[in-house]
Amino acid sequence: MDARSKYQRIKQRVHLPDSIKSPELGPLFAQAQRIALEDSRVRNQSHHVASLAILDRTNDLIAATPFNKVSLDLRCTHEMASICLCLCLLDEYFSKEAAPSVSSTILESAIAVLDKTLLTSGAPQQSSVLHDLIDLINPLIHISPLKHAPPIDTSVTSHPPITNPIQIHSNPPTLNQFKTHVTTQNPCIIKNALDHWPALSTPSDPRTWTVDSLRSRFGSRLVPVETGSKYTEDSWSQQIMTMQQFIDTFIHHSNRVGADDDDAQSILSESSSSENSWGDDATDEQGVVRSTTKRSANSSASEPRKCPKQELQIGYLAQHTLFSQIPALYNDIAIPEYCYHWMEEDTHDESWIDEDIKISAWFGPCNTVSPLHTDPHNNLFAQVMGRKYVRLYAPSETAKVYPYPEGLLKNTAQVDVELPDLEKYPNFSHAEYLDCVVGPGDMLFIPRGWWHYVKSLDTSFSVSFWF
Repeated sequence: MDARSKYQRIKQRVHLPDSIKSPELGPLFAQAQRIALEDSRVRNQSHHVASLAILDRTNDLIAATPFNKVSLDLRCTHEMASICLCLCLLDEYFSKEAAPSVSSTILESAIAVLDKTLLTSGAPQQSSVLHDLIDLINPLIHISPLKHAPPIDTSVTSHPPITNPIQIHSNPPTLNQFKTHVTTQNPCIIKNALDHWPALSTPSDPRTWTVDSLRSRFGSRLVPVETGSKYTEDSWSQQIMTMQQFIDTFIHHSNRVGADDDDAQSILSESSSSENSWGDDATDEQGVVRSTTKRSANSSASEPRKCPKQELQIGYLAQHTLFSQIPALYNDIAIPEYCYHWMEEDTHDESWIDEDIKISAWFGPCNTVSPLHTDPHNNLFAQVMGRKYVRLYAPSETAKVYPYPEGLLKNTAQVDVELPDLEKYPNFSHAEYLDCVVGPGDMLFIPRGWWHYVKSLDTSFSVSFWF
């Protein structure tokens, strides 16, 4: 079936949920519904403009609302307006033989609209339609190879010597054996547990994850990228950009010896201020992007943030629910059976997985750092690409790592693990820890409440499973 025929079928699947009763959102939602129902031959520029206006209004309302107060009605209106705008763009694409450059711009705009509502609204009612539209558009967008791309640096960045190694299972333990680690809250490394993942297949398999394969397969997709050395620094921020921009700016550029920063600065500035970016955002537990901009007292809230040149080498796609946004990537991995540790063997029921297991992606160049922190969940940390140095401190060592006393960072230590200020934090030198380096195919169990510091030693992609 050709793309035009697929588009006609997808349009027929756009359904109209119950009307919204909100006095302000109800008329906007009804207007978006009418646009969605219009025949492609009838939809015109006025419908395009109306869709943009509805989307702009919902964006303003979301920006003005605390993230945990955004109503379902508002999310549904945003989703419907995004579908309408995408349909208007695709009507234009399929209605005429446009120049390749114009067609490419239309398609890139359409997929950006859909990604933005996936990130912002969470697609509460029509996620299957959104994903089908994205699957239709993405193969039509040509991602040009990066000219003069430097080779990805595979040399290992230095790390502290491994002095207190973590227990290693050379072969995957049984489910009952793993239960012991969960019960005793004892970390371990499991080898050869990911051999069946397509992401770790042979280099000739197109589903194998490499920097170039991810760029070619998903280069048009929008992703949230942390910029700055670490989230505890004032320089930390977050930008929305395409996967292609992220890879070209922060991974290929970080490996370019003696390169001029101007190219990367240009890409980052463009991603900050273009209509395909909503500025500095973060992702909440539901995978919905919310504004968490850190700004100095002198900066304007409406001013696009231009990342200083010294930050350009560090960009991190961190703790993002990428696999719900891009289901094709989810199909390249598998939830470890150890996430079912409390169940009897051979009685797995995956119907609850989406709610009970949070899967996050961690993709970036060498020297990305997650400061010493603790999480409220057990974590199976799977390493797909590259290597990472990890240091773990038991909950009993909490006082010695000096957590921030309050606020959003109270789960984070004030101490810099590799450059500790022992005059300010003297007891840190007495804190006992375990450490390791995880490589491709390794899976590290980090028990709930254990403090962990993570540093990438080369270009790296990890997947965490909170359970």
